[in-house]
Amino acid sequence: MDKKEVTNTEFIAMLERINAEMSSVYEYLEAREIQLCQDAGSEDELLFAQYTMRSLEEAVMELKTEVSKYICIFQRLAHGNLG
Repeated sequence: MDKKEVTNTEFIAMLERINAEMSSVYEYLEAREIQLCQDAGSEDELLFAQYTMRSLEEAVMELKTEVSKYICIFQRLAHGNLG
């Protein structure tokens, strides 16, 4: 299998695209939470929808934060500034 070398700039661009996609996922989850809450037939369903969707939203934001950290690291690497 051929391996393709990826430049630092390409890798940063890839991470930035992932971050942008996670923003879209987060927006979708927020909209879905609203819909699920509106469709809830009972207090238990409402609480479950809120808890589930907020947990997913938090997970997406945590991933987004981690990817942002790597973007910063690789940008600093690209500029020779890790100190």
